[in-house]
Amino acid sequence: MPAMHSDLHIHLGRDRAPAVAHRREPGAPRADQTSDPTIALRLAHDDEQGAISRLASLHEAPAPSGDVLLGLVDGTPVAALSLADGRVVADPFARSGEVVELLRLRADRLGAPHRRSTRRGRSARSRLAA
Repeated sequence: MPAMHSDLHIHLGRDRAPAVAHRREPGAPRADQTSDPTIALRLAHDDEQGAISRLASLHEAPAPSGDVLLGLVDGTPVAALSLADGRVVADPFARSGEVVELLRLRADRLGAPHRRSTRRGRSARSRLAA
């Protein structure tokens, strides 16, 4: 019976060897993760109204109307800009300031109206500095 037990450990060891080889230190990024986030800017799809409403709720402002540019970080919406009037809503709990600036640059390139003030009349730049 001891021989079966030894053989079992050998087989289990072979099966687990690839998993053990790919272990990483706690807190170290996985091989499929990068240190830089992926930022995407695109027109929002019709089925993303819920995400835009969520951003508006977090921002304590009405949801943007009309065509909306959406800013995503690693696939998660963090900011939205209305191409109709330039209003922006953003997740205050995410690092969305740079995404908002990119959305504004993209909207400028598309010829959209420009509106710099955001919630409570403060500019995004002054909110970031606070």
